[in-house]
Amino acid sequence: MTVYVDEPRNYPHAPRIRGRVVAWAHMMADTDAELDEMATQLGLKLKWKDGDHFDLTAKQRFRAIELGAKAVTSRDLVALRQKKRCRCEELTKTWSMEDRAALCGHLRECPASEVR
Repeated sequence: MTVYVDEPRNYPHAPRIRGRVVAWAHMMADTDAELDEMATQLGLKLKWKDGDHFDLTAKQRFRAIELGAKAVTSRDLVALRQKKRCRCEELTKTWSMEDRAALCGHLRECPASEVR
């Protein structure tokens, strides 16, 4: 299982717990199944998933690492997110730029959207 957690950071817009500012980390995985499995092991409800990741407190992050998650930087996590979103690179060259971009959802940013 490859699950990744970045370092906790304070976000001004993030929810507070009992009125206190809390540092939040993010947890992602190579697959949704891996992410959901780790979340279950941490006692998180799957409805708390925020798109492709879970938000974790520092304590939850530490526990995830104990369970085998890999600690990475925020930049590493952003790169993983971009890689997951650019799965359109696997498509054949015969697909149009619009079709490739529609698959990953970001026409301008996706290097795979370029006609080869």
